[in-house]
Amino acid sequence: LSIHSFPTRRSSDLILWQLVDLYNVTTLGISPRYLQVLDTAKYIPNQHHSLKSLKSIAIAGSVLKAELYDWIRDSVGAQVFIHNGSGGTDVRLLFLQGGSRR
Repeated sequence: LSIHSFPTRRSSDLILWQLVDLYNVTTLGISPRYLQVLDTAKYIPNQHHSLKSLKSIAIAGSVLKAELYDWIRDSVGAQVFIHNGSGGTDVRLLFLQGGSRR
């Protein structure tokens, strides 16, 4: 399942988080820009969705700013592992890399 979404003021643009719950998504691929927009809009996904199935977020496309690591922990969940890559050639690594936080 591939979902592309960019948040605006319409609630329908936040369907990505609804789909995580609906389909019990365990790994979510997302861009740093999308997270930045959510942070700027003060949108907190875990206040609106359970996200209990989500184990990891694969991030690619640009560099993830340091403050967004904190945003993911606080707004998505501390249990979510972050796979961070940047640039198109690193996208494949997000799906190949793995490992435990422990």
